[in-house]
Amino acid sequence: MVLHKSQKRKRNADRIKTILLLNKGFTQKEVSEILLLDENTVGKYKNSYLNRKDETSWFQDNYTTFVGKLSYTALSHVLTYCDNFKVVNKAEINNFIKATFGVKYKPTGLQKLLNRIGISFKQLHRLPGKVDIIPFEL
Repeated sequence: MVLHKSQKRKRNADRIKTILLLNKGFTQKEVSEILLLDENTVGKYKNSYLNRKDETSWFQDNYTTFVGKLSYTALSHVLTYCDNFKVVNKAEINNFIKATFGVKYKPTGLQKLLNRIGISFKQLHRLPGKVDIIPFEL
């Protein structure tokens, strides 16, 4: 109980409560309902406890963040492409990315990518849609 109360992170406290409840004979499903956790999470907490190397190693998350499909160099190429060429729509950017880097984005993913590199769709160059071709009299 002292170890549980000394935890500043709620996730670590949940891990301790999970192990204590499992030790008392509760099933994973019962523990997940009591602590309002997913049943898979309870199983992960149990496995990390059973496979621990020392007393504190089972508290580690070992979580790595997702940085995206494109490297920072590739993102700078996309930004340069949008700045140097008259890009009319997002499909054109998506085609450039697929042709250059072999990565295809869904429309929502491409929008998030453009937001991340600081390009809004409103900033893209607009070309005139209809032009009247009337001979000018001099």
